Amino acid sequence: MRLLFSYAQPWETKQPMGEDVERLKQRIPLLEYLQRHNWTARRAGPRQEFVGLCPLHRDARPSFYVNAGKNLF
Repeated sequence: MRLLFSYAQPWETKQPMGEDVERLKQRIPLLEYLQRHNWTARRAGPRQEFVGLCPLHRDARPSFYVNAGKNLF
């Protein structure tokens, strides 16, 4: 596995974490990532919104929403 930056570097030389997150979001769309990890969802509206069981905790009813267009949950 290749790291985006080394944790051993002094803080001043690192890019802000937000920039790293944005680069990662551009490389791996959230919906695609979740589906690769067996997350199943259904459309939650007319746009690019999906809902499924929350992957962060036990869920009995779908409560985890993903907006594929904005690449966020």
